[in-house]
Amino acid sequence: MGYEIASAKKRFMAFVIDGVLNLAVFIFSISYSSYVQVSSPLWIILGINIALIATKMSYWAAGTTYGKSYMHLQIVDHDTRRPLCFKKMMMRQTIGMMISFMVLNIGIIWIVIDRERQGWHDKMFHDLVIDLNRPVEIVEEDEYIHGY
Repeated sequence: MGYEIASAKKRFMAFVIDGVLNLAVFIFSISYSSYVQVSSPLWIILGINIALIATKMSYWAAGTTYGKSYMHLQIVDHDTRRPLCFKKMMMRQTIGMMISFMVLNIGIIWIVIDRERQGWHDKMFHDLVIDLNRPVEIVEEDEYIHGY
């Protein structure tokens, strides 16, 4: 049994959830630095980056993001349909996403255009985002064609 490829709408909602969580981490980091009265901008920037890296590490370790997990989506290898390994997930979420956003967000908008609903970051790392709430029956082709 397999799963349908996630819709662009569900992927967008997961992206929004992840953005809100990252924003919350960012606001907490700034608030905490002002609470402890850190005057150096270097320490504030360092604290924010550590908090965001910790958030990203949890994404990479789980093979999905919090938003995708909440929306019951999973990032899997295109061929094996297995969750991405830590290294591939890390590369996808950093380098791949950066490239997808680089040119007027076309790499992200591509999800709406593409037949397999893949953004540039998905194509670069040969992965799919599947919807775990939408199982489909996989029909394998017969070895014999027309009784021969």
